[in-house]
Amino acid sequence: MGIFSLFKKLTPTSKPSIQKAVPQPPMKKPYRVNGRYYPNFSYDDVYEWANDPVPGTEILISDLIFLWVVDRLGGDVKKYPIHLSRNYGVDRPDLRITKLIKVSLATANYTVTELGKDTISQNRHIIELHKKGWVSDEDSKQNLENHRLWQNEYAEYLKKIGDTEGAKELRQRMSVDDKAKKLNTIFNAGEKLSKEKKYLDSNSLLLPLSENDEFMGSAPLFERIAINYRGLKEYEKEIEICERFLKDKQPLYGGDMWKDVFYKRIEYARKKLK
Repeated sequence: MGIFSLFKKLTPTSKPSIQKAVPQPPMKKPYRVNGRYYPNFSYDDVYEWANDPVPGTEILISDLIFLWVVDRLGGDVKKYPIHLSRNYGVDRPDLRITKLIKVSLATANYTVTELGKDTISQNRHIIELHKKGWVSDEDSKQNLENHRLWQNEYAEYLKKIGDTEGAKELRQRMSVDDKAKKLNTIFNAGEKLSKEKKYLDSNSLLLPLSENDEFMGSAPLFERIAINYRGLKEYEKEIEICERFLKDKQPLYGGDMWKDVFYKRIEYARKKLK
């Protein structure tokens, strides 16, 4: 075999086909808790900030949460919530109470001193964050935006891999979520006005919402409207809204859910009308 024949045999007769890159699904955005981003946050572990100091005090965040629990439950350790040990590392209440006694925030009888109560009051924002799972309003807003961004990216991914039906269904779910968010915003605004005793303004938002079948939180909505009518001393209207809930909405919940709440309101309003 000549040199030319050998070269011809070893040279490819056709160019290799170019492989198209396979689209990869988008990664979920990190979850924001207490102003920090976590790719995989777990509520089953001790928080990173549990032992951060409470500004202006001699105690840690874990101590403050323990102090708050003591103020509510006293020395009945068996009733202490599991999150004390799971999320704040409070495994020995006896050691924690000793620490609080030393700084005059509690007594050996598991009671909170006036100084302790003042400390709780002055750091109420920390207690509220604890109750919200350490997700502030700003954190919540950012998490929603990140989730929305991921959903858009995932819909595009489904479209690229040829799953047009899946992309369409995801877009439809996103549209439903958008509507629900807008309705919840209206309810929250109405609830806020109600708590400020602006009952007429509150009902001006909530009554139209009660006609919207797309709003899912009918029981809290109707209860809030009833609260407003009671605040206005319009007891007949309170009875009407309660009866409307029991007739049209309560059956959707099934069983006896919410019945006692609305029957008690009707009973009270009827007594006021006599």
